[in-house]
Amino acid sequence: GLAQPKVDICVDEYGGIGLYASEDFHANEQIFVERALVATVVQGSVRACGLCCRSLVAIDEIILKREPTQIERDAWPVPVPGGRCKYCDTWFCQQCEHDPYCCAVKASLNALGSMDVNNPPAAALLSAVISARPSLKVEFDHSSLCGKIKDTYELGLEKYLGALCNKEGNNDLTSLLAQTALNAFEVKLASPFDALYHQLASRYGRGSKKLHAALSELKIAMGCSPNDVDDVLGQRCANTCAGVFTLASCINHDCKPNCFASGGFNEPQVEIIAGVDIPKGTE
Repeated sequence: GLAQPKVDICVDEYGGIGLYASEDFHANEQIFVERALVATVVQGSVRACGLCCRSLVAIDEIILKREPTQIERDAWPVPVPGGRCKYCDTWFCQQCEHDPYCCAVKASLNALGSMDVNNPPAAALLSAVISARPSLKVEFDHSSLCGKIKDTYELGLEKYLGALCNKEGNNDLTSLLAQTALNAFEVKLASPFDALYHQLASRYGRGSKKLHAALSELKIAMGCSPNDVDDVLGQRCANTCAGVFTLASCINHDCKPNCFASGGFNEPQVEIIAGVDIPKGTE
């Protein structure tokens, strides 16, 4: 599990929510890492597991100029696809069980059609996932998230309500849609290059000539220059996800921010890092 965050959620006299340090943080120190309460792969990303959002791109799709060696196959860190729903074509990795709500999720996504995921980030996509998973509505603690029913209409999201629920006037869902729209943001999942490098390094020896030769040959087989391999793997394999993060969503905007967010994990997570020294009790 993730470490207990050393922050407090506080409400000011005007009802505004903010996140405050419960101890001193130094510049460049990790404040917390948070896993998304709910997330989905953004449209246009590579093939991924419908539950954990991890890429399911096979090494045969990466090495284009020859057949991958057995060593490369063994070192490839991307999960093996475990199956595909015969009704809605959703993929699942071997580590995840088939989700009984996958068809409802896919139906909601199709009903929503294409939209600008950056304004707001994947709002309707995430709401479709949430509304299609009845159990999540109970477990999803969104009491600390900002957003009210009126925000749904001010954001112009009321047109999506018909796709998310089959009845008018669902205030809980309408409010949840607004909260999702205001609090969802995108994170880039990790490129598999680091894991691939460590696997090959453990086999050939870190810094060895054999490792250097294997990596150089791999880059040629991928059809990219030695300096571009991580970017190429990221473009071909790494997914962009949108998620709702309870703590990160409580961080308010500032023209001179004292922290910043970072992604690059194997699953939808976000890391918050101090940009400057942050004393205890500071927002």
